[in-house]
Amino acid sequence: MKPRVLIRAHTVRRDIGMSALVEMGLQQLGYETFICSVHNFQRTLRWWKPHVVITQTAGSAHQAREILPGALVVFLDAEGYQPEYNSWATFWEKNQPYYDALDLILAWGPILGDEVRRLMPTSDVSKLHVVSSPKFDLLEHMRKSAPPISARNSIGIITRYPSINNHEGVPAIRGLHVKSNLDSTINSCLAYHAQHTIISRILRETDFSISIRPHPLEDISSYHKYVIPSFGKEYSDRLSIDDSLDISEWIIKQRALVSPTSTAYVEAYLLNVPFINVDRITDMYEYNAVFAIVCRQWLESAYVPNTIDEAIELVRDAPNLSIRRPVMDQQISDYCGLPCGRPSTLQVLEAIHRLVVQHGTKLHREAGLPLALLGFIDDLLYRRLMLRDRRHKNFHYNRNYHKLPRHISATFQELQLEIRAIQAVAPSTATSAAS
Repeated sequence: MKPRVLIRAHTVRRDIGMSALVEMGLQQLGYETFICSVHNFQRTLRWWKPHVVITQTAGSAHQAREILPGALVVFLDAEGYQPEYNSWATFWEKNQPYYDALDLILAWGPILGDEVRRLMPTSDVSKLHVVSSPKFDLLEHMRKSAPPISARNSIGIITRYPSINNHEGVPAIRGLHVKSNLDSTINSCLAYHAQHTIISRILRETDFSISIRPHPLEDISSYHKYVIPSFGKEYSDRLSIDDSLDISEWIIKQRALVSPTSTAYVEAYLLNVPFINVDRITDMYEYNAVFAIVCRQWLESAYVPNTIDEAIELVRDAPNLSIRRPVMDQQISDYCGLPCGRPSTLQVLEAIHRLVVQHGTKLHREAGLPLALLGFIDDLLYRRLMLRDRRHKNFHYNRNYHKLPRHISATFQELQLEIRAIQAVAPSTATSAAS
């Protein structure tokens, strides 16, 4: 019997790319795999009883430990940028059982390990490995085939308005009694209006196309139903909404990104795409500058126009804008573990495979549903949820409703020979351990 590995992709448009790449590698190593989402995580734990659970949030890792105590729990960080007051280390310091629930922690950069050692000096840090992130392997694959900036005619617009355009359709009024939610909602309204004005100006004053990429927690259908029509029929052929499952695939098609402060700046930087930050135009500069050190460094490194006129000029001049910044190179080393010398996916697979081999016959022997039956039932239940609400696919993954981009399998093909070498760690132990 093959060891079973459950991968929980927290948000479909942020996490499925790296989750799928890791899944392909695990399958080559002889594992049985299944990618779930938030809605079916606990059900899959109970029905399939995986030997290994790969998760991307602290809460779900603890759930896995409680529901299936015999499983190995792996934390694969999905977003390496966290302000210290809200970092994983800070959370684990206050919630020690959540840290203890983990058998393996796969971090982006050395910053997380440094924080754990400082905040939790008596905790076991041997289970924490710095491996960068498989998402950067996907990004590197796309970078090698990217067309020159001057050959691109699309301007990428990144939005971040889940408080006024929630992926489940939750109205803003639900949380307005909380002052912080009220402030966030007001800021989102003002920022949306400013970005709408910028888009209108680009459409009127240039020949560029506009591609809007909503935040992973937003409802994509709202953009088709309300936002696109708001610019008028004369511009409909120059406007598109991106719903691709890996942001790097989208970024390499853009002449420049126009965005509020966002982790997307890191991907844009690594892909050599100019990033035009609109925080001064939307009156969010001071707020984000003090929010976290990394945000301040992004603001100091990106192009931050004071007016929409300046933003338009930067868009026009995108091929001539300088990208490289020493402060960003250092930040990416600290937080992303780049350059890492060896593809992150290989390091992730090796760490997981070694963990399973080390536990050997100690892996639990509880029987679960056959994978084919699990997938069949899951597809039926997902279809039922989609019939109730088409917005369900905004956040939750299903293999029939979300087509994987081709570059994921292409990246896997590039790594195949090296993945085979990982089997030399103990080529048959992992399979026999679960028998």
